[in-house]
Amino acid sequence: WRILDDIVIIGAIAEDKGQLDAIRAIKLLHKKGFNKKLYIVGKVTDKEYYQKICNEITDGQCLRLVWKEN
Repeated sequence: WRILDDIVIIGAIAEDKGQLDAIRAIKLLHKKGFNKKLYIVGKVTDKEYYQKICNEITDGQCLRLVWKEN
């Protein structure tokens, strides 16, 4: 079976949206040899959570973060 190539999360960047879990899942897939990309698109509503996300992103090849400041 085939997993989709890219994953996009659209919506406010906030802890209850689970973007950090998605980043960790993509990193795990990448380690297992799946060449998947994650795009997170949304307005930053929780700056502390946004910083956690930025700290978790260490590989710009598989993760992209697009946001809009308030």
